[in-house]
Amino acid sequence: MEYPEFQRKIARIKGLGYVQTHRKSDTGIGKTLEDLLGITENNIAGPDFAAYELKAGRKDSVSMLTLFTKAPLPASANKRLLEVFGYAQRKLPRGYKQPSLTRKEIDETKIKVEDKELQVTVDALKPNSVGLKLGIRKSKLFIENDKGVEAYWDKHILRESFERYRTRLCLGRT
Repeated sequence: MEYPEFQRKIARIKGLGYVQTHRKSDTGIGKTLEDLLGITENNIAGPDFAAYELKAGRKDSVSMLTLFTKAPLPASANKRLLEVFGYAQRKLPRGYKQPSLTRKEIDETKIKVEDKELQVTVDALKPNSVGLKLGIRKSKLFIENDKGVEAYWDKHILRESFERYRTRLCLGRT
């Protein structure tokens, strides 16, 4: 689909008024918009149509939109971050039995990596709830921490990713 066709379709969709989402979850808005535009849902890193990556969100949402995802280096960084900073899963698979533990017991117990999750936002202003903070050294963006876990992105890899996705179309803002 080229941009002029997209503009016609989005005007038609806007004319529909309220549309019930096609999926009950945080991804429902994007899925519904893709369906109405005739775009097949995908999880590829490329654009949804022409040179554009489509992003959608609820009007008053405070959720962040992800433009691209890059695992930190070295290759084992994500696993090490999960091992060291992960916490007991909050949502467990159906039928999974996890012993009831207090936060102190969780911190003192060696929980298997498979039973952990790590879902945090990391910024450069202050350490987050698990003690991770972004910092820059030379040409690398590091996840700084006091546990000695090495995790970083090379500046050229991030630049390449930003440049590849610099043409974005953000919808849903009113």
